[in-house]
Amino acid sequence: MQVERAKRLVPKATFIRGDMAAVNFRPASFIAVVAFYAIIHVPLPEQPALFRRIAGWLRPGGVFMGIVGKTPWTGVEEDWLGVKGGTMYWSHEGEDAYLRWLAEAGLSVEWTRFIPEGTGGHVLLLATRA
Repeated sequence: MQVERAKRLVPKATFIRGDMAAVNFRPASFIAVVAFYAIIHVPLPEQPALFRRIAGWLRPGGVFMGIVGKTPWTGVEEDWLGVKGGTMYWSHEGEDAYLRWLAEAGLSVEWTRFIPEGTGGHVLLLATRA
């Protein structure tokens, strides 16, 4: 549904629907990669490798903008948003771990911002590839 909406709003763009932990792109094929509220649903042990993949997809000087966890937490909610059988899974590490993983992937974090949500929140960050 969101891809169809995006195609209507930005008809000249290319949209690909796939598993970000499994999709393959040529190295240095993107100027930017954006992941809002998506990586936090990938199992925690897979997240460092995903950041390495994202860094590899970026051209030198390319930008990654994403939202990650502020504090460590993993959880499941059944019947997510009232959908019977709609299970949602979260897996966050703390902000310091994300900053370390991004650096290890070859990305330099330019800035971070706290995004409040309920009694907690997430971290919006911008990182660049050297």
